[in-house]
Amino acid sequence: MTRCVSKQDGEALESTIQAQIVQALKAQDFIVWEMFKGSARGGQVWATKGIPDLYVFRSGRAVWLEVKRPRTGKLSPAQRERHHELTICGLPVHVVTSPEEALAVLGIRVVGLLKGHR
Repeated sequence: MTRCVSKQDGEALESTIQAQIVQALKAQDFIVWEMFKGSARGGQVWATKGIPDLYVFRSGRAVWLEVKRPRTGKLSPAQRERHHELTICGLPVHVVTSPEEALAVLGIRVVGLLKGHR
């Protein structure tokens, strides 16, 4: 069985939050690209460190989303650097901790939209 919460603090795992965000965004007709960051089997991974988790598109708009856990999620130095580089280039980057936050960042009204995500 796959864990959905951390054994240490009971908070939802980042992977669980990300899956909920992807589901919520796709339900609103956003195109969502998840950036490959690792492998459950280990081995080499070819990716630039610090790239945000999700690249989201709809209606001529593109936004990067970094998914973090609400209480314990912190940006790494590499993430701060990539976010700065993207922002300088005019590409918005937002840190989100829930499907509701992700939708709000993208201008979607959240009230009553995400039953079962809390």
